[in-house]
This record gives sequence, structure tokens and C-alpha cells, in this order.
Amino acid sequence: MQPGFCGALRVCCCVLIGLASGFAAPVARADIIWTLVDVTFNDGGTASGTFTLNQYGYGEANFDITTAGGTSGVPAYDYVAGTAGISISGDKYTIAFGQNFPNVGELVLQFLDPLDTAPTGSIDPIVTGSLSGPLDSFECDGYQSGNTCSLNAVVTPIRIVSGGFAETPEPASLPLLAIALAGLVALRRRPV
Repeated sequence: MQPGFCGALRVCCCVLIGLASGFAAPVARADIIWTLVDVTFNDGGTASGTFTLNQYGYGEANFDITTAGGTSGVPAYDYVAGTAGISISGDKYTIAFGQNFPNVGELVLQFLDPLDTAPTGSIDPIVTGSLSGPLDSFECDGYQSGNTCSLNAVVTPIRIVSGGFAETPEPASLPLLAIALAGLVALRRRPV
């Protein structure tokens, strides 16, 4: 056999073994980390932060979302694991129970696409609404019921999300490709 043929045969065998091992073992789906981007409310307030969905589509105890006050009277809240609860309903992502008891903040974010099946590098717009329509995405100082919020039978301020989206980070595919190519170059330059 020719020396060049042995090297090519070795590379082909390595590629086939790698492909076979990839098909043989199912890969567990990783947690999905979402980052809020450009989220604004109709009163000029904002929301920013991250939240995580685990491999089964459930909310993790990894979330940290901060809202800044606007003109509606809804105060700024920090929805942080340990001081707030999290629940997911279909494609709706809900964070409830702010940290300033008895002033309980509720932040509801509904997304256009399901959150648990998004590939990395995805952007998922937040569904916006109005006070006269269904409350799709909003924050209030109390508990939401219909189109109002209240706490201890007193109506409290509410504000509607007017724009924004969540995104997942782009995978590090270029660095992985560079490492693979460097490995092929190293194999090629090895003396026979």
C-alpha cells in the first residue's frame, strides 16, 4: 500500500467511528438559556435578564429578571430564584410573586413560539397587547384577574409589554470547526 493511502484510510476510519458513535447513543437535550432583549412596557419601563428551561421544558431555578419602573405606578421588581416563583403554561412563560411582600409583583411574558423546542441561536418575539384586549404580556403590582390587577381587593397598577424578544446564544460552531480542521492538518503533517 502507498503511504498516502494509509493516512487517508486512517482518517476515514476515524470519521466513520465518530459518526457511528454519534448515532449509537442518543444525545440528551441541554438546558436552554433565554436572554430578554429590548423588552419595553407601554409606560416607558423596561425588563432585562435571563431565564432557563431544562431539558424537559420546565422552568429551572435559574432566573434573574429585573424590571425598571415607568410612569404607570408599577414599581421596579427583581424576579430572582428564591424570592420569586416560576411557572410555565404551554408557550407562556410566567414569573410570579415578587420579593416585596405584601406588594406582590407579577410578570407574565407570552412568546410567539414555544420556548422548549428552540434551537440555539433562536429569537422568540414576545406577544404584545393592550389594556382593552387580552393581557398577553404584562407586569402588575398585585395579582392579575381579567384585565385588572389587585391586591387585598384594591385595584393596583398594570402595564403592558410593548416590544422585545428573548434569544438563545449562538453555538460555538466556528471554534469547533477550527479545532477539527487543526486536527486534520496535524494528522496530515505527521511523518509516516
